[in-house]
Amino acid sequence: MLLVKPTLANLLIPPQEVHVWSASLTVSMQQIFAFEQTLATDERHRANRFRFEQDKTRFIASRGMLRDILSRYLNLEPDQVQFAYGEYGKPTLASTIKHTGLEFNLSHSGAMAVYAIAHQKQVGIDVEQHRFLNNLNPLVQQCLSPKELEVFLTLEPAHQQTTFFHYWTGKEAYLKAIGKGLAVPLEQIEIPLDTSKPTKLLVEESAFQSNDWYLQTVPVSTGYSAALVVEGQNWHPLYQDWSA
Repeated sequence: MLLVKPTLANLLIPPQEVHVWSASLTVSMQQIFAFEQTLATDERHRANRFRFEQDKTRFIASRGMLRDILSRYLNLEPDQVQFAYGEYGKPTLASTIKHTGLEFNLSHSGAMAVYAIAHQKQVGIDVEQHRFLNNLNPLVQQCLSPKELEVFLTLEPAHQQTTFFHYWTGKEAYLKAIGKGLAVPLEQIEIPLDTSKPTKLLVEESAFQSNDWYLQTVPVSTGYSAALVVEGQNWHPLYQDWSA
């Protein structure tokens, strides 16, 4: 695993790399205030709709970090980064800076955020904090493919919970990559049990196979699962930590 601590200078991303950033959303209130100053009006409105203060500050941190990360590639100030949103809410760069070819995706859960950055490749990333799921059996019947379910049922109960999050994050990362929401039923997306290296996804619905999609597990802190899905092959991830 390559781990790089980048400087604040303008960053470049070669075509064969996908940069994966991870970050703790536990930051000082001074940092939260600084992040909030960089957000657009619609982001501030979204932050203010959270009922609990912790959820609000984590949202502000996740968006502030996204702006900070993208600004390093775009050579812009964080508050100058502008976004557009797809039909199902997938964020992209606004048309004024879309010509840069930079693609990205983000996810946060609990106190962790992850970001995927690529050049002219669609990407999707998902992270989930592990939590005990009481009604796991009905859930896996709805979400897993027949082959996944067959493997899942052979596992010891202690491993079933974490394995479910492995499957779930892979499927979510794919749906985020294609930007189609839940247009593809989860049971039609098949996630291999071993995705330590880029692995081609199998999707039953042919309408969504115009591109090859490859998935790789993202190494994250204990108690979390994360997955990265990238359009095409012949790429490798470069892992980076965000820090204030």
